[in-house]
Order: sequence, then C-alpha cells, then structure tokens
Amino acid sequence: MKLSVIICAYNREDHIKKTLDSLFYQLASKDIYEVIVIDNNSKDKTADICIQYIKEKQELDLKYFLETKQGLSFARNRGVKESSNEVISFIDDDATATENYVENILLTFEQNKNILSIGGKVLPVYPKNKEPVWMSKYLWPVVAKVDQGETEHEFKKKYPVGCNMAFRKETFIKYGLFNEDIKYRGDEKFLFLRLKKEKELIYYNPKIIVYHTIPETRLSYESFVKNCIGVGESEKIRAKGNSVWSVIIKYLEYIFKLGASLLIGFGFVLKGQFKKATYLIQAMYYILVGLSK
Repeated sequence: MKLSVIICAYNREDHIKKTLDSLFYQLASKDIYEVIVIDNNSKDKTADICIQYIKEKQELDLKYFLETKQGLSFARNRGVKESSNEVISFIDDDATATENYVENILLTFEQNKNILSIGGKVLPVYPKNKEPVWMSKYLWPVVAKVDQGETEHEFKKKYPVGCNMAFRKETFIKYGLFNEDIKYRGDEKFLFLRLKKEKELIYYNPKIIVYHTIPETRLSYESFVKNCIGVGESEKIRAKGNSVWSVIIKYLEYIFKLGASLLIGFGFVLKGQFKKATYLIQAMYYILVGLSK
C-alpha cells in the first residue's frame, strides 16, 4: 500500500518549504509515498520554491502542477486525478506533518480494511504561541482545530478537516470528487456527509498529527466575520442540493444554535470571559447572515 500526499497551494511562499520539509523528513521509506503540489494560480514565488525543491531533493517523489481553475475544490480534484497510489491524503500549504504522518496513515488503513476515510489531530500554531482570548472549543472550526482525545474511534457527529484527512482512492471512484460549487471552504463536508449517508466509516486516529500555522491576519475580526459568513454560505449550498425544506431546516438549526450560544455565552460572562461570549454569539449570527444570502 502506498500514499499520495496532496498539497493545494496558493500564495504560500512563506511556508510551503516548511510543509515540504516535514514530508521529506518522514520516518517512512520514500518509495511508499509521493507528494503532489497543486498550485492554484499563486502570484508569489510558490512555483519557484517547489521547482527548486524538486531539483534539490530528488530522493523525494515530488510533482508540481498548475491548476488554473480558481478554487480549493478544483485544486483538490486535480490532485486526486494526478495521484498514482491507492491512498490519498491532504495537508494544507501552511501546515507541517509529524515525522510518522505517512506511516500512521498507511498503518491505519492496513489495520482497518472496512474504512474509506480517516482524519487525525490538527493543532493550531498561533502567533507567539498565544491562543486568542476569545477562543473556545466551540470556535475550534475557525482555526480548523481537531482534537478528539487520545483513543482511536469512529467520527460520530464531527468530521475530519481538510488540513488532515485521507481516503482510499476508491472513495472518489465510488462517490465522486469534491463539490466544485464550494470555492471557499468546506467542500470536504459534502463528501463526508455522502459517506455518512452510505454508512461508510470515518475514522479518527490521534497519532496522525498536523500542526497548522495560524497567521495574525486570520485572527483579525474581519477575517473571523468573513469565515463565519463563508460557513453559512457553504451550508446553504449543501442544503439546497437536497431540497428547499433542507434550507429551512438548516436555518432553524442555526437559530437554535444562536440561542444555545446565548446560554453558553452567559456562562462565559459569569467567569469574566466576555470576549469568549461575544465571539461565540457573533459566530452564530454571521453564519445565519451567510445562510440568508
């Protein structure tokens, strides 16, 4: 069994080499995995860095492709098409994998013949290693954090995130590629919902770890609002794919979540954690704004 690691890159000259280094210095033998960079129209030096890396690190099976259709889903689908192995994983261009990343992905699939998809931990690396005062476990999706403990188990209500997810290639043959109507974020949820609907197992392994660099700009209030609105827009597209009633039900779901956030926020206020309360409530509000568009 071999692995294809896909990096969808966009204007990440400041980090792409770190991502590549983390995949170069794996404990696994280099003959059991390849790395594929899909450059989604970067305007910086991402292409130059990748091409130079290919020249300098010829031991690594590294391939570079330019995808001119703008959007993460287009880049991910191109990566699937260019892959040559029976297992495919995705890691972000601003993330780094631990040295046993490749080994643990392949071992998980080898030991669990009945699963099509797996995800692991995604641990954010904040500026100055300082978590924002407004962050709470309810807002982990804003920074794509995933931590479901130290035991392996099936994902129940949650799903892996795009920064650290892997599939048997047959998944895409059987259930199709990523939804290209979602060009911002969240196209993986379409696929995971499809797998859930078909009773396919989605597995969590805490030993598959990725560290995700969070830039200062992503923690700004403007970025926070944009992300939440984007979540709402993606949820609406997903719901519209089913029926008008699905959109209404989704809207009612987030109205309920807004109410729940008010209660949870009140608990934060009692602890003097005013920003945690404010951001949580506003997150639900702006997701509803996105749903209403």
